[in-house]
Amino acid sequence: MRKSPLVTALRNAIRRCDLNLCVQCGACSAVCPMTEVFDDLPYAALPRSIVRRFLLSQPTTEEVRALLSDARFWFCLTCDECARRCPAGVKLNEFAAGMRQLAVDNDIRAGAALCASCGTFFSTRRAVDRARHAFRKIAAGKAVSQKNPTDQDKAAAESFGLCPKCRMYAAGRKIAGSRLRAGREFSPVREQS
Repeated sequence: MRKSPLVTALRNAIRRCDLNLCVQCGACSAVCPMTEVFDDLPYAALPRSIVRRFLLSQPTTEEVRALLSDARFWFCLTCDECARRCPAGVKLNEFAAGMRQLAVDNDIRAGAALCASCGTFFSTRRAVDRARHAFRKIAAGKAVSQKNPTDQDKAAAESFGLCPKCRMYAAGRKIAGSRLRAGREFSPVREQS
């Protein structure tokens, strides 16, 4: 009987990222910044709990799909604090990033933020929504009008839906366009000799 590609990918990621070395000491959860970022963070979304759930799962295709669809798995900010603090060397950041890409590749996208321009997975929907919310709070403090936002306000709001590559491309096009409108030629910056 042939093994499921999802199950094989999970087992390979567990091995590659050393999840089996976890001693459940809790150092990862103690330094996790998610507790400060998300008000609705359940204990089951903390790094220690994520590792435990993946290690204790019965790896069938359905079980792997359920783990990758679980909203708690998508809380992780992939900041790497857990991996830096882990005394056993578990690479949870690498594991989470790899498993999220696996989820997206297998049409499990409930927690994923996909680029509005190229469709690439670039973050979690929860993290993007949090950034948008923070931007709105900052914009409200500057009395930015929601009825008459400036082009800069619109561009900033739109950039939350783009991956870093597309965000840089869009910014470059805007800079080039503004230089052309100003009657100046756009040329790359050259180093002075």
